[in-house]
Amino acid sequence: MNNNSVSRRKVLEAIGLFSLFAVLNGKAHLENITMDEAPEMPGKILLDAHNHIGKRYLQPRKLEELLHVITSGIVGISYCSNKNNALSYDDVLRLRHHPGVSVEEINAGLLCQVAYKGRTGYAMKSQEIMAEDFHILSLGLSRNLADRPVAADAINEIKDAGGMAIIAHPMVHIDLKHPLSIRPINEYELATLEQLSEIADEIEAFNAQNINLIPGRMWFNQLNEQSRIFCRQSGFNGFAVSDAHDRIEQVKRSGVYLEQLGEPTMKYIHVSIKVGLFEPLERYISNLSAVKAFLGL
Repeated sequence: MNNNSVSRRKVLEAIGLFSLFAVLNGKAHLENITMDEAPEMPGKILLDAHNHIGKRYLQPRKLEELLHVITSGIVGISYCSNKNNALSYDDVLRLRHHPGVSVEEINAGLLCQVAYKGRTGYAMKSQEIMAEDFHILSLGLSRNLADRPVAADAINEIKDAGGMAIIAHPMVHIDLKHPLSIRPINEYELATLEQLSEIADEIEAFNAQNINLIPGRMWFNQLNEQSRIFCRQSGFNGFAVSDAHDRIEQVKRSGVYLEQLGEPTMKYIHVSIKVGLFEPLERYISNLSAVKAFLGL
């Protein structure tokens, strides 16, 4: 059986399992969470560093939704080699040609200010590097790095280039050949994670995608708790991200609040993360939003 057949089978199996569970549990399981906007915190600014927003939000009928989201807080625009239809940092820069939109770079190729209809926010370039063992979120590099077979090599390359390396969704393993093969890490991978924690700058303690969707298959809230425990034991503060997949309402479900001391810069963001001057916002996406993203709705 070829890889395409295996992938198709896994897709159909996942849809079938979820459909059965949704029928048995009804609307309440799908609409389990209200997807409201992130709360404002006086004197602070929300940073959500890890997001893969669909490029379709550049379409005229959806552009207002995108502009509303990126004109408050700091939104990470995360490049990923297997997400060809995701918004790029350069796409955000080109929004300056849209009537009424102001885009001014603060750090070239890394961070820009976006203003529209009286609102002002920031877009920050980031990248999710997909190694075979763990995924690494890179901050502070204007160029995209190639994926590496081993996450340790990715971390070292990021840091050698002056960037910041954050271990993404540490308790979740994703098979790069079969992205639906999502599972908790095993003991061997945990040992690797312990080694990576010695060289990483931070670790995601909370990822909003770790939802309880399908019992026995995708029931992942507990993995965030395991990540929190691991961070505490390893001396990390623990980062929080939305890791939005395609849908705009997933952005800023989670993140970290930084002290707002004037206009942010990449140096200030790096220092704040490195020394732990942030407060996490931890909120899951809804099951309905996850299913819509999966089906491309």
